[in-house]
Amino acid sequence: MRNLVSLSGVCLALIGGMAQAEAVRTQEASWQWDKAQVSLGVGYLTGRSQEKVYDPQSGAKISQLFWEIEQAPTLHAGFSLDPSPWLTLSLQGWSKLDSGDSTMTDYDWLSEQESAWSDRSYHPDTRLIRAYQAEFAASFWLLREADWQLGLLAGYQRTHYKWEAKGGSYTYSSDWGFRDMTGTFPDGEVGITYQQTYKAPYLGLTGRYQWQDWQLDATLKGSDWVDAEDYDIHHLRSTTFAGTGEGSRLRAASLGLAYRFSEQLSLRGQVEYQEFTEGKGKVKIDDGASREVIEGDAGGMSNRTVQASLGMHYRF
Repeated sequence: MRNLVSLSGVCLALIGGMAQAEAVRTQEASWQWDKAQVSLGVGYLTGRSQEKVYDPQSGAKISQLFWEIEQAPTLHAGFSLDPSPWLTLSLQGWSKLDSGDSTMTDYDWLSEQESAWSDRSYHPDTRLIRAYQAEFAASFWLLREADWQLGLLAGYQRTHYKWEAKGGSYTYSSDWGFRDMTGTFPDGEVGITYQQTYKAPYLGLTGRYQWQDWQLDATLKGSDWVDAEDYDIHHLRSTTFAGTGEGSRLRAASLGLAYRFSEQLSLRGQVEYQEFTEGKGKVKIDDGASREVIEGDAGGMSNRTVQASLGMHYRF
């Protein structure tokens, strides 16, 4: 009789453990919302890229251009797949839909007698011709509970911007005075075309928290291995400048909030801050008649953006 009671206790314990494990698996399956997901949304991009020219001998800044982006609408798309409970693979990107309110301001320090800028031009008729980012990432979930996950992130991204500045006004310094010449450029005349490209493998941390039909997620990522390049065309002078931004670093953070309407459909909003710190490198100058390469820290480039987006997500 005692053996029968002991055997019954063991059976009940096994059944209880199996039921508890099944409940955890069911809860985890519900939390994952299945294995594959597609997303489509829209957003707004605001930011600034900087283009700089330095004297490679003294290190003094000779020129600095601010390429501004104000509320440029963007289109977002993505696809993700969970091949296992511990791994998520994602392919996502965005592209600009319209130029938004872009402007460019160009400052020069050409007077040895003054520490302030000597020449400035302002170009409110500036178009953001191209802007996009594409990236692939893998999330390795190291910690998993019923309502939250924490993992490592590894990925690669390519980010590109291109502007065209037309018309505008100027304040220049002559050989006999300081900021003594003012005027305007012809409306519609292209003055400068400029583009930046950043290619970066990156590492980071990512996490998710689930509460009922709400999901909060956050990501931090960074890279010290950014490959940065820029290309500048001064159309009025028929001169091009091609530079490299060596030493540029990627720093980014995003925060997202999603609401699940059903097992398949959810709505997600996200805010992301991204910065490529200034990188410096050589500059290749081509004026049509000669080609000159200035070694050292002759050119600099950087970029900083904030992007807000809202999109629908569908799980299969």
